[in-house]
Amino acid sequence: MSDDPGGPPTGGGRLTGLLLPVASAAQAVRVAAVLGLAADAVPSSRGVLLLPRGGGGVDDAVVTRVSRSLRRADVLVLTRADEQVSVQRWRAGRLVDTPHYGVVGGVDGDAERVLLGRLPAAQAQGATSTDGVDPREAAREVVAAVRGPVRPWQLVLSGLLLVLSALLAVAGALDLAAGRAQGALDAAVPLLWAALAVYWALSLRGLLRRRARERAGGAPA
Repeated sequence: MSDDPGGPPTGGGRLTGLLLPVASAAQAVRVAAVLGLAADAVPSSRGVLLLPRGGGGVDDAVVTRVSRSLRRADVLVLTRADEQVSVQRWRAGRLVDTPHYGVVGGVDGDAERVLLGRLPAAQAQGATSTDGVDPREAAREVVAAVRGPVRPWQLVLSGLLLVLSALLAVAGALDLAAGRAQGALDAAVPLLWAALAVYWALSLRGLLRRRARERAGGAPA
């Protein structure tokens, strides 16, 4: 047993897990799959413990990629070694500090038992893994989760901007046809508004497709 108040007593060996601030183990394995990591994920009340496979430690390059993928959220690297758990706090791809395990709270429930070597990850309640997860589908789901569900105001705004751009393009074209346009810049204005109208049309179509997918399969967590 360790005398360090920051680290609980643990089993032997070495194990490194990443505590991710995500809502579910399924979301954690999607993040891992997108990054090309084979891993197991165990939920806890403070996030999800992600355990990259292969044994031993996790190199900084992996932690950097995971941390960057979660933007400004804190990722805790929990390493069980020498009869205690050490902690690194990462944010946006950078190591921030190394607090004591007891200070950050660590993990609880089955996730803590897995971290301490008392329970295999596969036997933990709510555990899942990257096995069978399609990285391309996972990438789409991760992007959707970051974006959040489509809001009505987004549809309204895109529709209004589409109509406005189209009307201005038509007005510019009429001016050009009536000979009221002066110079190359005036002649190019209708084309610019038309290009914006196309952009907002594509944006609105994308939003409508996303909303249809959300209604078919549920909004992203």
